[in-house]
Amino acid sequence: MYPQRLKEMFDKMIKTLMLFSVILYNQIVSTIVLKQWYSNYIFSMEMLFEY
Repeated sequence: MYPQRLKEMFDKMIKTLMLFSVILYNQIVSTIVLKQWYSNYIFSMEMLFEY
């Protein structure tokens, strides 16, 4: 078996990667949602001002 220290390092790396991917995923999702909401908002404003 490989040393304990290497395993700990590997575990740390995995945890860091998981955390990073979760953060990234949240960023992407919130950006998409925000863009969607923003475009809907703009669209409704345009609809209102046409009358």
